[in-house]
Amino acid sequence: MKPESVSTKQERIARLARENPAMAFTSLNHYLDAEWMEYAYACTRKDGAVGVDGQTAEEYAVNLRSNLAELIDRLKSGCYRAPPLRRQYIDKAGGGKRGLGIPSFEDKLAQRSIVMLLEPIFGAPGSLALPAGGNPAPARDEAILPGIEPWACGGNDMS
Repeated sequence: MKPESVSTKQERIARLARENPAMAFTSLNHYLDAEWMEYAYACTRKDGAVGVDGQTAEEYAVNLRSNLAELIDRLKSGCYRAPPLRRQYIDKAGGGKRGLGIPSFEDKLAQRSIVMLLEPIFGAPGSLALPAGGNPAPARDEAILPGIEPWACGGNDMS
C-alpha cells in the first residue's frame, strides 16, 4: 500500500500541474526522501535480471537504509550517473537476435523514483497534455535536461 506521505506529495505535484499548465517544474528533488525511496523500492521488481554489477535486489536489501540514503544524496546533488547496461541478446521470432540493455538494480530503483515524480505531471488523465500519440516520453532528441553540468560531480566532459 502506498504511504500517505507519498500519495500526498504526488497529489500536490498533480494539482500544481493542473492549476498551472504553463509552469516549469525546475526542481522536484525535495520530494525524494527515505519514505519515497522505500516505496520506490517496494514497487521495483526484485526478480529481474541483474545488471553489469551483478548485484541482486536481495544483496541491495542487506544495507537497504544506507543504500537508499546514498542514492538519495546522489540523486539530489545531481551526481547520480547510471552505470553501463548489461547487454543480453535474445532470439527473434523471425530469426536473428535482438539486443537488450539490462540496468543494475539500483538504476531500476532510481528510475522508479523519478517515474513516481513525473507521473503526476505527464502520466495522469487531466494533467499536462501529452505529446502527439499520447506517448508521455519525448523523442530521444527532445529529452534534454537543462542545467545538468557533468563536471559538477567530478566529470570533465559532456559525455
